[in-house]
Amino acid sequence: MALKFLVALKKQPSIKLMLHSRLAAYEEARDPSIIHASDLMKEKEYCPREWALYDLTKTKPQGQFIGTALRATFAHGRDMEARLRNDWLGDVIVGRWDCSVCHHLHPAFGKKPKVDCQFCKHYRWEYYETRFHCKTSGISGGIDAIVDVGQMKHRILEIKSIDKDQFKELVAPLAEHRFRTSLYLRLAEESELDSSNSVNVQEAHILYVSKSFGFKDTSMAEAGIKDAPFSPFKEFIVSRDDSLVATSVNKATALTVARTAGGVPCGVCVNALTKRAQSCDAKKHCWSGQFPHTITWLENGKPKHEGKYLPIGCI
Repeated sequence: MALKFLVALKKQPSIKLMLHSRLAAYEEARDPSIIHASDLMKEKEYCPREWALYDLTKTKPQGQFIGTALRATFAHGRDMEARLRNDWLGDVIVGRWDCSVCHHLHPAFGKKPKVDCQFCKHYRWEYYETRFHCKTSGISGGIDAIVDVGQMKHRILEIKSIDKDQFKELVAPLAEHRFRTSLYLRLAEESELDSSNSVNVQEAHILYVSKSFGFKDTSMAEAGIKDAPFSPFKEFIVSRDDSLVATSVNKATALTVARTAGGVPCGVCVNALTKRAQSCDAKKHCWSGQFPHTITWLENGKPKHEGKYLPIGCI
């Protein structure tokens, strides 16, 4: 621990400062060889050339410093996800289940097992996120939950915890969440998992959870549910819209082609002076002239490789 912090604790013990000293930390970047769905949705525009250059130069993106406030925010969201999946909706959630004691992964895809773990004999099952992966685009995405809604096909559920003021004003899904959900619906259809066949790939649900008591809501009474007229939840059904994610899928596909067939994708920056270029960890190699691009990802909506349209099954 820092000397300044130790001196402060001697003067006056502080749990708050203990937490800040533990939670604020630098984190390494994720493995760049995997195209995570969340990478396509970040504020910094996704560039397939950047990620291809990490491969070619044997480098990796820089990590980032995560402050205490942001880490606590992430933890709030994960904790609510866990409660919804394992407890509150535990009887209708569908997927794989992990024993939290010995970490044996139950082999069956379905609802929470009704039996103890065969290895440690405990009943401590926790939901194990289903991850859909498209071999053609290379995109991999972990789904918050899959729910049995009483229909032939299960529904994808995205769970979002938000501030109470933002929750109160919410009348439609946020654009970034509509994008994410449309991408997951597409991944569910294009994934080679057997479980994909049991999932509705046209509609999904986004459940917003307020970080507060909630607000007045008459829908429970209208549905005949006896409860107080307040709810911390808002729900939206999102219809799949491939046009929202087409460019991002094209970018990922171009990178996957480069990794499998060779070549270098073009980038997203028009020159080295753009804000995006200046903040890129691969800028030194990108503008060196050593790696001319051979793959474009915005050519009539389809990637091209050395002048020929690519036979892309996902596009």
